[in-house]
Amino acid sequence: MNSVKETAYQLFIEQDNSCAEAVLKGACRLYELPLSEDLVKVIGSFAGGCGVGDLCGACAGGLAAIGLKYGNGCLHKCEEQREKMKAFMNEFSTMFHSTDCEKIKAEFRKEDVRCLEVVEKTLGLIGLIFDQKIE
Repeated sequence: MNSVKETAYQLFIEQDNSCAEAVLKGACRLYELPLSEDLVKVIGSFAGGCGVGDLCGACAGGLAAIGLKYGNGCLHKCEEQREKMKAFMNEFSTMFHSTDCEKIKAEFRKEDVRCLEVVEKTLGLIGLIFDQKIE
C-alpha cells in the first residue's frame, strides 16, 4: 500500500490532478472506497475554492470521501456522517487556520509543488476521521 505522502505526490504532482480530485482519489485509494468517473467529474468543480477561492477543494474532497464511507443517501438521517463531517471540518480549520482557499493558499501554497502539503495533510486527516491511520 502506498503511503499518504506517496499517494498525494503521485495524484497531485505527477498526474496533475486538482486538490479536490487528488484528495478524493487518494482517499479512495488509501481507504478502499469506491470511485466512479462521474464522481471525479463532480468533485473537480470544487477545485480552486469552487473556482473562486472560497471553500478549499481539498476540504471538499475530504467531505466527499466522508460521504462515500458513511453516507446513506439522506444526510439528515445519518448521524454518523454528520458527526464525522463536523470533526473533519473542525480539525481541517484548526490545521490550516481556515477552510477558505485563498487564505490557505496564502500560507501553504508553494510555487514548485502548489498545495501539496494541504493535500497530504488532508489525506492524513481523513485517515484519522476514519480511524485508519496510514503513514
